[in-house]
Amino acid sequence: MRVLFTSDTHLLGAWKSLALERLKALWIALSPDVMVVPGDIWDSSEVDESLKLLRRISGLATPIAVCLGNHDLRADS
Repeated sequence: MRVLFTSDTHLLGAWKSLALERLKALWIALSPDVMVVPGDIWDSSEVDESLKLLRRISGLATPIAVCLGNHDLRADS
């Protein structure tokens, strides 16, 4: 089983495009079976959009395991 393990990418602002390009390149090169994200991949205000972007990279059939980090938690939840 191949696992793409990434954390602390903080998909925000100008950094977002570069980080997504790198994740996509890794995805293509490694052909992983699962993506593991142990926190701080997005800011709480962009959770939905960031998950959609990760889905576009990984495809609908590939599992994405996410553990929330301190930047991922919503103040209103």
